[in-house]
Amino acid sequence: MAGMSSIDAGIGLSYHLDDKKYDSQKSEKEDGTLSSKKEENEAKVNEDSRADDIALTVRLHYIYTYNENDSFELFLAPSLQHDFAEEGETSLQYNNIQGSFFKEITGKWGIFGKETFSLKKNGNEENTIGEDMQTKSEEENPADKDSPRISTSELSEETHNIRYYKNKISLGTRYLYGERNSLQFVSSYDLLREDSNREKNKSNDYDRYAFYIENRHRFNSKWGTTLRGGYVRGQYEDETIQQVASVKDKEEDQTIRREPTPAEKEVVSGDVSEYQFSGSISNYFSPESTFILEYDYTKAVYDTKALGGSTIFSSMLRWNYRFSNVLQGSLGIGPAWRERQENDNLGLNGLAELRYQQKRSNYAIQFSKTSDMENFDGTDNRGAIERLSYRINSTHQLSRDLTLRGAVEYGEDKGETITPSTTEKEPAFISEEYEKRRWLATVGLQYRLQEDIDTQISYTFSHLDADTRENSYDEHQLYISVDWNQEWLRW
Repeated sequence: MAGMSSIDAGIGLSYHLDDKKYDSQKSEKEDGTLSSKKEENEAKVNEDSRADDIALTVRLHYIYTYNENDSFELFLAPSLQHDFAEEGETSLQYNNIQGSFFKEITGKWGIFGKETFSLKKNGNEENTIGEDMQTKSEEENPADKDSPRISTSELSEETHNIRYYKNKISLGTRYLYGERNSLQFVSSYDLLREDSNREKNKSNDYDRYAFYIENRHRFNSKWGTTLRGGYVRGQYEDETIQQVASVKDKEEDQTIRREPTPAEKEVVSGDVSEYQFSGSISNYFSPESTFILEYDYTKAVYDTKALGGSTIFSSMLRWNYRFSNVLQGSLGIGPAWRERQENDNLGLNGLAELRYQQKRSNYAIQFSKTSDMENFDGTDNRGAIERLSYRINSTHQLSRDLTLRGAVEYGEDKGETITPSTTEKEPAFISEEYEKRRWLATVGLQYRLQEDIDTQISYTFSHLDADTRENSYDEHQLYISVDWNQEWLRW
């Protein structure tokens, strides 16, 4: 069978405004007490940020298919961006340089891989307009999957407007046996580097290595299981946590402060290893109803013993039900045990979701309470995190060419941060619990001018309410774009 190739091409012009303002001028906590020295130091770092840029983006998407399974894809999206907020700076950004392949060795055994590189500001994700041009089989690509509960490499919203180098390489193999059974092994490497002169968060640059093996087995039409084991190794670029306090020298009855020498600095490695095992038993009770019993164990072990570790045990019984062709729902509940150093916490995880989908409209109401591991989100967050989320979103096609989208979300995070100390009297690191609450509302319109030309406008407001006002902020984002996408060649 001869192969088939195609090239899709596109060009887009976009305007992006992102205005983030911290409550950094306030020196009191909510209870009226003064902020600590550490919090005052953070307030100096968390400066207001603003992105006000216009970008011209060119996109090329090459697809080669040899047969039903073998494929190779390459996606390029360089962007020339002019930022009015940074003294008129013009720079070249790489929203996504992406390549992926799947090769069938035999009828049952195949290998696959994917690489994605980007150099851009975090939070300007909509510069990848035309995502339909990217890997069309992305949701089915095993190289995109990560083991649940382990720390993913997704950056926190708190890192918006910070420019990063990101690179991810994934390689794996999959073996099919029986009618609906599979065994696969996937390895991946993630690199994160902050492209700025800020010293803050340089300690959060990392190299992340991940491996997992997964078995999916269907015993019959009613019963199936999934077993997965994973390992993650995180190595931080700046040896993460070190004592940066000044040193006192006495000369002629005067105390003079100076920076410590390398020999005087106490270096504490924040490198981490994560171990994960999960499993599920599924009962396909009827064409409309499915029951799933899930179990998960995740443990994070830090190289420095003083940092302790984090452990998560969780289990959930989930029920998925299709009420009709347009209405579906999910409901789940189960116990969760979280351990951080010597602190234990026994609670409940749960989810509830209702989805209504018609030809021109869809709506979703979602609630979830989960326990996750977080070590690679670009912030000082470390270890087990308890997450609570409420979300309502909808999409409505007002006419043949006009689509309205909107969402409202509220979330809570409870976890722990690890930051460098600020005085020589303290340990080389400070470990503190935190609680953050986030509100988000977004609305957008997309209009098809012609068959290959789309325009859209969207506005997003988010508010982060942290334990200290110095870490709380309001963020406004406005995005406007015009895009042309078309299949260019096919042979």
